[in-house]
Amino acid sequence: MKISTMLLTHANLELTNDTAESINHWMTDRLLIVVDKVGWPAFQNQNICNAKIVEGLYHGHDRSPYRNYTFGLKTLYETWPDSDWFCYLEYDCLITSDKFLDDLKNAWMIGCDLRRFDFKIHLLKKILNINKIKYSYYFLGCCQFFYRDFVEAMIEGKFLDAILLATDGCTKGKFPGYIRHAFEEELWATAAVSLGGKLLELSCFKCEDGEWQSKKISDPAILYKDGDNDEWRGDYKVYPIRFSPEIEEEELFLESSIIHPCKKLDSHIRKKHRDKRNKIQRRRPLFL
Repeated sequence: MKISTMLLTHANLELTNDTAESINHWMTDRLLIVVDKVGWPAFQNQNICNAKIVEGLYHGHDRSPYRNYTFGLKTLYETWPDSDWFCYLEYDCLITSDKFLDDLKNAWMIGCDLRRFDFKIHLLKKILNINKIKYSYYFLGCCQFFYRDFVEAMIEGKFLDAILLATDGCTKGKFPGYIRHAFEEELWATAAVSLGGKLLELSCFKCEDGEWQSKKISDPAILYKDGDNDEWRGDYKVYPIRFSPEIEEEELFLESSIIHPCKKLDSHIRKKHRDKRNKIQRRRPLFL
C-alpha cells in the first residue's frame, strides 16, 4: 500500500520535526510539509526527514486553513499520483504504530468525530457543480485519509482548482456562507459523499460541549467502527483523537496508533515514542 502524507504547519519547528519523524517511521517517506506563508522563514532551507517542504499560501489565522489544505492536497497528488491513500495531518498529531493500516479500506474518506448537517453551503454546491445536495458531512480536521479514487475524481473535475479560484481574496479563515468553526472539516467529507463515496468514522470523543452527534445509522454513506462507552465511540484505543483537551498518557493503550492533540515536545508521550522509534526498525517499506 502506497501512502502519501501532507503535514500542515505554521510554527513550532521542533514539534513539527518530531511529528514528521513519527510519520516517516510508521507511515511513509512520501511526506509533504506545507508551511503557512507567515511561518515560512523558520522552515526555509530546513531538512526534515528528507520531506518535500513547500511554502504555502498566507493564512496567519487561528482556524480554517482550508486554502492551504487544498493547495497541499493538490501538490501531494501531483508529487505522488500513484499513491493508494493520501493522508492529511496537523503538526500536533503523533503516529505511534502502523495499526491504522488495517482500516484503510471500504470508504473514500476516513476520519474522526463524524457529524451531519442539512446542506446550506451554496457556494460549495456551485463549485461542485451538483444541483442537489441534501446533507453536508463533517470530520475533525486534524487527521483525515483520502482514497485514491476520491482524489482523482476531484482532480479530474478540477474541483481543487475551483476552490482556490473561488476563494482567492476571501477574508482569512472564512468561506462565504459558512457558519461553523473550520470549513475544511466539512468541505472534504461533503465532497466525498456528493461524488458518490462513503465515509468511515474511526472514533468520536463525546466532548462536554455536546457538539458531537449520535450515529446516523440509516445513512448509507456512513460507516462506523465498533465500540462505545460514556466518553468515546468507535475504536478509541487505536485512535485517541479529539479537538481538546490534550491527550494524557493514562488515556493511551498499547494499540494506540494516531494521537491528537499532543502539543508538548517534552511530554512523556512524545519522549516515550521517540525512544521507541530509536529501538524499533521501520515496520513498513518506504516508497520513493
